Amino acid sequence: MRRFNKELYIKFYDSCVPVIGANSGVIYDIQRGEIHFFPKILIEKLLETTKKNIKLKSIYNVFTETTPVLEEYIDYLINIELIFLTEYPENFVGLNTEFLQPFLLDVILLEIDILSEEKIKLIQRPDLYGCKELILITREEFQEHLFLDILKYLKGNKIQNIKLITKYSPSIKIENYLKIEPRLREILFYESPYFRKKESATYINNSLEAIMNRRIENIQDFAVNLHAFTESLNHNLFFNRKIYVNNNDKIKHYFSEKNGFEKLKENNLISIINKDSFKELWDISKDQIEICKDCEFRYICPDNRIPIKRKNRNIYFHKTKCNYNPYTTKWKT
Repeated sequence: MRRFNKELYIKFYDSCVPVIGANSGVIYDIQRGEIHFFPKILIEKLLETTKKNIKLKSIYNVFTETTPVLEEYIDYLINIELIFLTEYPENFVGLNTEFLQPFLLDVILLEIDILSEEKIKLIQRPDLYGCKELILITREEFQEHLFLDILKYLKGNKIQNIKLITKYSPSIKIENYLKIEPRLREILFYESPYFRKKESATYINNSLEAIMNRRIENIQDFAVNLHAFTESLNHNLFFNRKIYVNNNDKIKHYFSEKNGFEKLKENNLISIINKDSFKELWDISKDQIEICKDCEFRYICPDNRIPIKRKNRNIYFHKTKCNYNPYTTKWKT
């Protein structure tokens, strides 16, 4: 075990973010996409020393009876490149957490069993709103002629990624569509008689409702990256910059939202998105939601439950329970 110069200062690498939960401490390594777990008190003291530029010896004063254990942790944290020691902490400014997105939308989800003229216009130019990803959804049996029309409408726009979620049909030849449209990166078949995962296609037996309403189930569901972390500080990681348009052209936040907003009409999408009542959900971070605000995963969690505001209070809650309990640090089994 190496000995440490207690006159040095601890600094986290810029890509390593310490977060304290109700009963646990973690460090997100947003460059490697990893989550590291530690005792809450250790992360609390590390945060305190780094924020206040306090020397390493201050932590030793807290762990006087468990110094060997403390040094094991420090040694481990240095070895896996989460922290480093320095004489000059002022030379390290830390992570830039500014989240800047110049466009209105990132993701558009469209139900495509019925295609109106307005929906066709949206399919032709989703990039007008800055959209990077288009998710096409069918509630009924797959209609090949309709989908081929959609692929034609998509020609020439700058959308980067297209995903299709459709009901299983043995007649669908996915290779044909992948050749026609290389931006079609994934096809998900629901209500399939079997489970199978290929390079560009997944077959599952769950219903569409089960797929769209799937909850966070384990740590593999978290988004451990810089974009997700910086976005989640002031926005809802799942709902921000996302819209859903159903078969009746009703504009919603997502599949599970009951009421929604207006119908899609010529040139009305921007005005709807810019309404405070629509954007409110985008800007509800996990720090504003009961229980979530005490969770160590709150800045990497793309939870699709819609938060509800408490009466006369600037705090939100969820009607349904999460599969993870931050107070016991246990997952629902």
